[in-house]
Amino acid sequence: MAKDQKYEDVYNRLAEFFSHYSPSLDRIAIMATINSLVKSAFPSIIFVGFYIVREVEGDLRLEVGPYQGPVLACARIYMGKGVCGTSAMERRVVMVPDVTKFEGYIACDSETKSELVIPVFKGDDVMAVLDVDAVEVNYFDEVDKIWLGKILEFLRISN
Repeated sequence: MAKDQKYEDVYNRLAEFFSHYSPSLDRIAIMATINSLVKSAFPSIIFVGFYIVREVEGDLRLEVGPYQGPVLACARIYMGKGVCGTSAMERRVVMVPDVTKFEGYIACDSETKSELVIPVFKGDDVMAVLDVDAVEVNYFDEVDKIWLGKILEFLRISN
């Protein structure tokens, strides 16, 4: 099955599932469900998870939220650091075809070869980022960016 068809299937399954529970599901439940279906649909994805923006002693940082994958996530990432921190601070999607070429890359594992990070907004504020890692160089493209962005819209139904 082509990548866009897999994403469409994931999207439709999520839409059906959430239609039974919206708006009673909280944000963490929605994030966990998204992770589960995305991870299971794409064998080359080694990690899919959320980092949630938290304020600690006046500073904003990203702390690990729900995720799926065999590798342990970095527990804390500072704003502007690594791919996730850059995405959150600059409020934009960051697609990295080869993580060895990203200056300041934070390696949480040795298997990740490419990465895609998409900010999640609540109003005008970044509330989290979705971090997706693959075991292949050049794995991510516009199809991933578009479909994952669409899938993240399900977070709007959360409490």
